[in-house]
Amino acid sequence: MGARFELLRKRVEQLRAHLLPVVFDNMGVYPEPEKVEVQARSFVVLTHAEVETYFEDRVVEIAKTALKAWKEHRHVCLPSLCLLGFSDQKLVAPPDSLVAPSKNKEKDWDENLNVTYRFENAVQIFVKMVTKDNHGIKQANLLAMLLPIGFSPDKLDSVQLEEFDNFGSARGAVAHGGPGYVRQSVDPKAEYERISKLLPFIEAHDVELDRLLAQSSYNPSRTRPPIGW
Repeated sequence: MGARFELLRKRVEQLRAHLLPVVFDNMGVYPEPEKVEVQARSFVVLTHAEVETYFEDRVVEIAKTALKAWKEHRHVCLPSLCLLGFSDQKLVAPPDSLVAPSKNKEKDWDENLNVTYRFENAVQIFVKMVTKDNHGIKQANLLAMLLPIGFSPDKLDSVQLEEFDNFGSARGAVAHGGPGYVRQSVDPKAEYERISKLLPFIEAHDVELDRLLAQSSYNPSRTRPPIGW
């Protein structure tokens, strides 16, 4: 079990201890029901945030490690290939000349010649998407984070992704709502069981993320001779 996953598990249990009843009632009947309701809603929102942050931390670490290994050792790995392939940037053809054809193009000409600029830009785009623009852990969010760092789609399945969709929807139902919005009651036992059901899926993904991180890191004892440019 990786350290980052163990931290996630620990934080979920801390939130359970602080926010949910010590003993769950199968009928959902508790003293101070309004307090229990508020705390259960807080548990849903905060555990969702913990899971979201877990995935964000892990994929950003892999992306930055792959870039560092390329820049320092010319180490090529599956994450670096996928970061370029899924970057959504235009990968233009090589230029027609080694020297910029005009003064106003000299500043950016190296970017046309050197693949490092393209890779660095791809990583910057990815890190910005993850840290600034990602707002969830539903299927679309997970695919946008996992595929660009080389996570195989074969290691995901519709049942797992549906569980993440349900978890994300539960968080949305709890966190949002305006005037006239009828809030559904939140069962603390059911919400704890929901996150508990997700954790084994996340742990399995954690093993794969560890493998991708190891691939991204430069290790001279197992790495082929570096590419010579």
